[in-house]
Amino acid sequence: MLEEIPAEDLKAGQCALVLWTRSQPTARVFFAVNTPQQEARIKLSGRKRVLTFQEADGELIFGHAATTIYTDDALTLTTRLQIEPRSGLVGGALAPEGVLELKDQAGWSAIIPVSGLIACAPNR
Repeated sequence: MLEEIPAEDLKAGQCALVLWTRSQPTARVFFAVNTPQQEARIKLSGRKRVLTFQEADGELIFGHAATTIYTDDALTLTTRLQIEPRSGLVGGALAPEGVLELKDQAGWSAIIPVSGLIACAPNR
């Protein structure tokens, strides 16, 4: 299943979407940065995976959409999120509810409840 991934640093002007499982104990399981490569990082069954952006649906908020699809050679990951910009929250937004949908080529699938945030590093 999904495993915790380490925190990562952002470069000036980048915005990251970070998601945690909603089950206890929570674990940081998803990281994506609004770079031209639009890659997402996860760790599944002991293996670090980098997934490539395929498509997005919905308004972009700090470079991230409510529904986004990423893939690698064997896995499709879809994020379905409620993203809420909040007054008083500068350079970011909350994702209080959502799911990660995982599907592999063999037919295995999982839906994982998540919550998270979008955080942006200031331009220097």
